[in-house]
Amino acid sequence: VEFLGCTYLLCRNELNGLGQECVQCNLFFNHLGSASFGFCQQPGVRTSSTHGLLLLSKQPLSHKKEFTFNDDEIALLSRGYLSAMVEDVGHVFCTHLSTSAEDSSTYFGPSRFSNYVEEQMHQLSQLFAAARAAAALSYYGIILAGDMNHGPALQERIESEFPSVYDYVLASGWADPYIGLPINESTAQCTFCYANPLIAPVPNRTLEGRIIDHVYVPNEDASRVKGTKRFYDEPIVFEGHSLYLSDHFGVQLEYTPPVFKMEYTDLVEDWKSSFGEWKQKFANLGQGC
Repeated sequence: VEFLGCTYLLCRNELNGLGQECVQCNLFFNHLGSASFGFCQQPGVRTSSTHGLLLLSKQPLSHKKEFTFNDDEIALLSRGYLSAMVEDVGHVFCTHLSTSAEDSSTYFGPSRFSNYVEEQMHQLSQLFAAARAAAALSYYGIILAGDMNHGPALQERIESEFPSVYDYVLASGWADPYIGLPINESTAQCTFCYANPLIAPVPNRTLEGRIIDHVYVPNEDASRVKGTKRFYDEPIVFEGHSLYLSDHFGVQLEYTPPVFKMEYTDLVEDWKSSFGEWKQKFANLGQGC
């Protein structure tokens, strides 16, 4: 990571000439060393254009969109979000925010920011703006979900990660039902847990882990969450080995989305009002001619 970051910091202009897909491919296949450049130029070799994100639903999806944060500058890892209207649920946004590598304290992000806190807040400001725009057009709720790479400290069990960013989310009108308000310090479990064997061992870690995977809903919809839990946290047996599905565990919400229902009489009255306004505008236009 230090080598790749150094290359990014010292050779930013040259990397910009390669393009995002080429840079990201070399990051994914850096175990090949210098041979990764030749490998990534082969026909058919492509890296994900969806930032490693996947949004799945048992209900039909519509109004699907992919968005890239900071798309005006090459990044070691491109970040962004996927969004879609999920039938009978609401508008769902799926994201994975930037963070530092476990073995590095150096900032390797876009040059306009000085640290990952600034970069995450900028990413979230774009996400919140898109969510507010979607809310204005949606009859259902808004849900923000993903690996947010930030979270608070809880008692002496849970280690924080960029806690000021987590505070920024709450101050911006979003609720985190899994942790809860007031914070449920006794029951909230880590989602990035140090005992998970898929995580590279980090020395001097005595806490359980961090809560950095979140499902946020608007404050006004928090009461519609009937329950939360951590899930996909049981190991599976694969080729004789007991393994977890991921280095992160999931967060599940039992949620009743708000549904805006307009009475038929209201629709008729709105149509009459709009028709009357346009009729008057056309009449005025005719007088002007």
